[in-house]
Amino acid sequence: MSLTRFDNIVFDMDGVLIESEFLQVEAEKFVCAKYGIVVPDHEWMTFKGRTNRSIFDYLVTTYAKKPVSVDELIAEKRAYVKRNISNVKMIPGALTFLLFLRDYRPRKKIALTTSTGREIQNVIFDRFHLHGYFDQTITGDDVTNGKPHPEPYRVTAERMGAQAEACVVIEDSDNGIKSAKAAGCFVVGITTSFSREVLLAAGADIIVDSYKELRKLFR
Repeated sequence: MSLTRFDNIVFDMDGVLIESEFLQVEAEKFVCAKYGIVVPDHEWMTFKGRTNRSIFDYLVTTYAKKPVSVDELIAEKRAYVKRNISNVKMIPGALTFLLFLRDYRPRKKIALTTSTGREIQNVIFDRFHLHGYFDQTITGDDVTNGKPHPEPYRVTAERMGAQAEACVVIEDSDNGIKSAKAAGCFVVGITTSFSREVLLAAGADIIVDSYKELRKLFR
């Protein structure tokens, strides 16, 4: 299969471009422990790809024993991530692939659609010098409904001036894949966070295990 027909290429960030899913979970666990919110272990994987507000709204409603501000929890998580951002690395092959795609611009447009807020997205882009690679960046702050709702990818397509059907999305989580598919995009699942079985069950059109494998689809 070739993906060269797609002129709009959209990346998720956490787990797709950077190895940061562990830090997101670590930060959420830290915040919950600090505020006495006890969360069963099976819940943590279900939050991947979701916005901070969606996660903490759910945790406060479901597990908090006393009133606590969701905004305060989000601020605590953001501060934790910023303190520990030096532990984050890029996914192997991601930067090389971005450089490869840059040779196709401006014919092909490149976008980022992340559930992470704008502040942390900019911190990460500064750290890895990623600002020049994307025509559009959509964050969790730019939408009302986060993944798995289709709004993030609908907004991305709109800002790229494209139909969702003309966009190929690279995602690592079930929530992200469901969002992109519901919006009408073609989705490549990359197995950096979940198994092939989980990604296929979420609706991915094709699965790759690495950027080397993904690059072959654009030749």
